[in-house]
Amino acid sequence: MSNAVIIDSLSGPLWWGNEITFYGLEINKPVEFGGQVFANGMVYYDKEGLWEDNVFNPLQVWGLAGNAYFFDSIVIIDYKNRLFRVK
Repeated sequence: MSNAVIIDSLSGPLWWGNEITFYGLEINKPVEFGGQVFANGMVYYDKEGLWEDNVFNPLQVWGLAGNAYFFDSIVIIDYKNRLFRVK
């Protein structure tokens, strides 16, 4: 997913008042979501595994995507029919 070279970091009291640092790496594989391929971006992780152990694993989630990929798009979420589209 990345070349493992940290090129960014974000730190702050982001974990219920505790300091946490997220490290950013450039993605080197295509990002496909909702049937569209997006320009490569950044992926962030915390070395302590707080998000993985306390959020992702219990919820069976692989990761989160912010809104940067969708600035010039229309996102359609149909909860009733369980459909997701990006135009």
